Amino acid sequence: HIRARLHATFFSLSTYEDTDALKTRHSAFVHWSRALREAVEVFGTRTLHSNVKRFYHLMATPFMFQQLATYFNFPCSTSQHYEVVLNPSVLNGCVLQLQDHNDTHRNGGLRFFDCAFLSDYAYEYEMLFHSCGSPLHIQSIIQPSLGHNYAYFVHAVHVVFCMMKAQRYENYSKDGNDDMYRKCAAQLLRHRLSDDNTDTTVNVPMYIDQLLDVFFDNLTDVCINYQYLCEQEQYKHLQPLFVQSSPTCIKLNVLCSLVPKARQILVQSIKG
Repeated sequence: HIRARLHATFFSLSTYEDTDALKTRHSAFVHWSRALREAVEVFGTRTLHSNVKRFYHLMATPFMFQQLATYFNFPCSTSQHYEVVLNPSVLNGCVLQLQDHNDTHRNGGLRFFDCAFLSDYAYEYEMLFHSCGSPLHIQSIIQPSLGHNYAYFVHAVHVVFCMMKAQRYENYSKDGNDDMYRKCAAQLLRHRLSDDNTDTTVNVPMYIDQLLDVFFDNLTDVCINYQYLCEQEQYKHLQPLFVQSSPTCIKLNVLCSLVPKARQILVQSIKG
């Protein structure tokens, strides 16, 4: 399939393939790839000026993400309709619900090319991204074969990521469920900290459990802002897990058990 062959030229086929070999393979498609990129960057629509805010992309396998903001440095086909991207032949795939949270920036957000007007399948509402300058955020991961929508868990993982990177948590989707996501994050962490993950207070799907394994295994640099952690509204549901009341300090043993491969754990106290 020519699309698959083009897509393969954006990645190394193995750890032994060097950059020159990758460029040689890509050179067979360089003009086509350039035309696709120019279609997006020159004739594309910015998300700020579009009524389409959510984009759906099908992945053949349930990919394990290390973070929930992704850059697409290759042609990425999406649709504004979830039903369109479903493919009965991809039994174990997952659907990503993507959204640009940078659409309030002065540049107007990311560009995408609306393929509907020249497609033989206009009803698919295909939107093409290529070499994004800023990330698309994963709002939800859906497993159609199981009927599972992991939106709550995805937002909860984002809460944990923000805490581990000394950032204020911000619910970009602004759906009013901030407190629910924080509670879910606390339940996920209690599940992780329980012996052999036997905590039954929350039913964690297998995919989310595996996703958390990858997330924590690849988290090598941890930074905790003590001020944010102790703020009432930011991480109030996580405070009992990480803050010791008397004397007041961070429970480093809990952090070390969560992030076993951390090279450094920095605790700072910065107001902001």
